[in-house]
Amino acid sequence: MMKKRITPILIGFVIFVFAYAEPIDVGNGTLKLGGILQTTLSYTQDTLSPPTSFKMSRARFLFFGAIIPDKVKYFIQTEAVASPLLLDTKLQFFYLPKTEITCGRFLPNFTYYMPQSTAKLDLVNYPLVTTKYAVWRQVGIQTTTTTDYLDLNLGVFNGYPANNLADNNDAKDLLGRATFKLLNGIQLFGYAWMGNLLMAEDTDLENSRYGGGISIERNLSENGMAIVLRGEYLMAGDEDTTNATVNSMAYYGHAEFRLNPQIGLLVRYDGYDANTDVADNGLNWITGGVNFYLAGTNVMFYLNYIKKINDVPSGSSDPDDDEVILQAQVAF
Repeated sequence: MMKKRITPILIGFVIFVFAYAEPIDVGNGTLKLGGILQTTLSYTQDTLSPPTSFKMSRARFLFFGAIIPDKVKYFIQTEAVASPLLLDTKLQFFYLPKTEITCGRFLPNFTYYMPQSTAKLDLVNYPLVTTKYAVWRQVGIQTTTTTDYLDLNLGVFNGYPANNLADNNDAKDLLGRATFKLLNGIQLFGYAWMGNLLMAEDTDLENSRYGGGISIERNLSENGMAIVLRGEYLMAGDEDTTNATVNSMAYYGHAEFRLNPQIGLLVRYDGYDANTDVADNGLNWITGGVNFYLAGTNVMFYLNYIKKINDVPSGSSDPDDDEVILQAQVAF
């Protein structure tokens, strides 16, 4: 009941601010507002669900600014159509050379797409590398050191379960990531997440993830023709209650060809294996898409077809759960 009351109040406040405030006066520092609105129309072959449905995927409002120029900044993100209402609350400090120290609740720099704004996703859905292994928003502290050729992240967080607010075990989860920036828009990155999950009293189970990949973005002509290539591979080990380790993995290969600044053609192949020591438990998605950029990613439409291939035991049938999704997006 409280959530239902807070949401319209929040939306009304944001509308009021945008309609009447020129500039926005705050007690100290600066305040800027932003938002991400995404709505979808989807069709699925799954007979257990309505074949066609509309959905308001995200209605997010962003509040950010600086308290001390170039030294102390803040970022808050809310969600009006899903729980939790409060997504990010992070403080950013810039007192060390070329280094940002971030603390609070936010998305760690884990997989390639996990820290990205949802307004900058290439396709409607995250790749399986992210959806299957993301720790999503965590409470903790992270450093980001940025140089011309190398970016380095180190972090300490409460850890699993994902999107938590408090810790459930004595150990903390550790993050390390390095991104090498080469010539001609090529980036190589690698990361490690070392975590623990409390299953019972005094029983902490280890959760480790190691991965990396490559990202290439290159302009092909002056009229906006460009190509984007990405690939990522992640391995995971999860200790079970018998102290055995379940090994799993996921990967993807992604390509986008920009015909011009308004139209992009995309394809992505996702693979996921929930247990590499057991047969017939994998999942593969082939996604084809067309993006229409009316004003870059600020106003755009996604059209995706997702072919889902499930590895099933002999004698079982692969469920018909392919999807076609049309998404409209406005980001400001």
